[in-house]
Formats: sequence, C-alpha cells, structure tokens
Amino acid sequence: MMVWLAANRATLSSVPLQRNGPAAMSLQDPIVDPTLGYTRIRDVADSLSLTLRAIRFYESKGLITPARDDHNRFFSARDVEQLRLIQKLKLFGLSLLEIKRVLAAHPADGPYGLTSELCQDLIGLTQQRARVAAAISELEQIAAKSLPPGPRP
Repeated sequence: MMVWLAANRATLSSVPLQRNGPAAMSLQDPIVDPTLGYTRIRDVADSLSLTLRAIRFYESKGLITPARDDHNRFFSARDVEQLRLIQKLKLFGLSLLEIKRVLAAHPADGPYGLTSELCQDLIGLTQQRARVAAAISELEQIAAKSLPPGPRP
C-alpha cells in the first residue's frame, strides 16, 4: 500500500475530497494522506484541547464538515480554524445555534466573525457586566461599613 501511495502522490493531491457527510467517500476513493494538508481527529483534538466526543458532536450538529473515508475524518486547516472559532464563540456564551448562524454568515463584518446583531448583543452584555460589577462593589462597601470591627469573612 505504501508503494502505491508513493507512486500516486501526485494523483492524490489533485483529487478533491468530498465534504457531504458520512458517506462522502466511497471505497473506490484513494486513501487520503495526512501529509497532503489534512490532519486526523486525534491530532486536532490534542492541539485544541478538545475531546474526540466534542469534535464529533460539533460535526453531528453541522458546525464542521471534515472530509471522511469509511473510518476516518480528515481535517483541513479551514476545519481547524473553524473549531478554534467555535471555541472562542463558546467563551462568549453563544449557544450552538447562534454559533451555527455565525459560521453560516462568516466572514461577517464584526470582530471574530460576529454579525452586527451579535456585536450589539456583546455590547449590551458588556454594559450589563459593568453594572453588575458596580452593584457588587457597592454592596461590598455597605457590608464592610455594617460589620463590627475584627476579622472579616
């Protein structure tokens, strides 16, 4: 098999991978060589500190569509970048449905590929966080004044 791969490397690099779901590649398609710009799921998971299950879940929800053969997923640089973006958007508190919308609209005109609607939501949440922080600070000052002198909890 390795001899065949070596002899057919040029042919392999010109064959586009289909990206249309689990049955995208048939038994007749050539085996994809990861050195041609594709990474296996284990390597992607390790580099992004994700679990294999999380990556498969994102695929099942349609957030990513790696190339596949019968048993393996092959991730392009674009797939890996999409997973990084998913991680960032999750940190922002977006639901998977919102993330799917962002990915569908990507590239959008806002930061991190956010749509203008999500940018407005982010601004509102940032302002809300500032109000909550100010309220907490004020409550801590009131509590500090009303506690008797001595050690504080």
